[in-house]
Amino acid sequence: MKTLSINELNNKATAPVRTKIIVKLRYFTIFPNIFETYFKLYILDYLIKFCAENEMKTILRSNFLNPVNHDKCDFLCDYCLTIDEQGKIASLEPYSEKLTGNNDRIVDLSNSVITPGFIDLHSHLPQYSAIGIGKGALLPWLSNYIIPLESKFSNEQFAHEQSVAFFNEALSFGTTTIVTYCSIHRHATSIAFETASDIGIRAFIGNSLIDLPNEAGYFSSLETIKSDIDFLVNKHHLTNSEKLQYIVTPRYAGSCTKELMSYSANFAKSNDLFIQTHLAENKSELELMKKLHPEFDNYTGIYDKTGLLTDKTLLAHCIYLDQTELAMIQNARSIVCHCPTSNRYLSSGIMPLVDYQKMGLRIGLGTDVAAGYSLSMLNEAKEAIETSKSYDISKDENGNDISAANAFYLSTKGAAENLNIADKVGTIHIGLDADLAIFDLDIKQLSANSEDILRSLIYKKFNQSAKAVLIAGKRVYGSL
Repeated sequence: MKTLSINELNNKATAPVRTKIIVKLRYFTIFPNIFETYFKLYILDYLIKFCAENEMKTILRSNFLNPVNHDKCDFLCDYCLTIDEQGKIASLEPYSEKLTGNNDRIVDLSNSVITPGFIDLHSHLPQYSAIGIGKGALLPWLSNYIIPLESKFSNEQFAHEQSVAFFNEALSFGTTTIVTYCSIHRHATSIAFETASDIGIRAFIGNSLIDLPNEAGYFSSLETIKSDIDFLVNKHHLTNSEKLQYIVTPRYAGSCTKELMSYSANFAKSNDLFIQTHLAENKSELELMKKLHPEFDNYTGIYDKTGLLTDKTLLAHCIYLDQTELAMIQNARSIVCHCPTSNRYLSSGIMPLVDYQKMGLRIGLGTDVAAGYSLSMLNEAKEAIETSKSYDISKDENGNDISAANAFYLSTKGAAENLNIADKVGTIHIGLDADLAIFDLDIKQLSANSEDILRSLIYKKFNQSAKAVLIAGKRVYGSL
């Protein structure tokens, strides 16, 4: 019969089980040699079974909003959710006294609403402290305010402080997965990964790849970039139980040579990595592309010809695109990151969200801090709804405003599908990781209509912190 050492037992048992086994072992101290060296497998199985049967479960009794598709969200009133020891959702069913055992701990959250953790598809960690600072159009704003700030990330202490603040604030608003740009600096990006791991958030993180010389000196050589990418992928990709991923990040075609864009595309393909960049955010940006890359027919064509347009590419903004460009994006199945707050703050324009959805484009929402002035995805959902109304007004049309269910889906399940993590997060279903955001919201005076509940949540809580946030069943923010 197979025997196990104390170390093997420690690795096999979960933390609660280990604690109870250690307690029981104190009764066997009269046999130190036997129990220090060997454990019969049947004894181990008995102890683990004993501990599991006596383990206290935590059950969340609350109201749940669960996204289904662009048009539908399920509202589950007075349900109970149980999380297993792996941090996965073990059960979700209507409340009943029969659900609970003598040892179970029920957390009464009946005056709260629980949603899947939000997923932010586009943001900039190094710009966090510039929220609300500066004005003007995109390109001058970048030159006057943002590039000088990002340059400070060569200081590792500054990079650490900003990373802590950025991820903690994202968590406070219920964001459990975030896709973010970092500065051009290898060590600052590494610090961002380490900070995200310590805090527990899921993140797709990439150093900004810039090799076109600029007046600020904020760029790197192609050889340095290659070395930095190799280092960061080898050290951080798929770490912390695969919660962290490296994402290839050519800043935009206005800061990259064709050689860098092609290399980025090939590297991402060879290593099965996501790509993120910017596209057609501002009219002046379009003119810049014509000067820098005159051999291409249009802006999107630059990415298409250099291999960056893939089904794992996130394209931020996408405001000014013609039908040819939209067809390229649709054929490649690239993901459009809609950033309505940022688009308005810099007076960039309005992305025709509903038109793009009717085309079948893959779309998600991004806060785009710091042009976006909040890391709250509820705020971004609100802005998506309100901007769709503004688009209607500008076109003297009706029917292009989106529902709360649509905005909610883009912030949760839809985003998870775009990032290929819908088998883990994005909805509240048995077997998925318990990534949850809990908000205080008295629903007694509201109808049981999910759209009304969603609107109340979005418009009342868009600038407020969550009560608590869980990632893989572990509380990472707030209290229960």
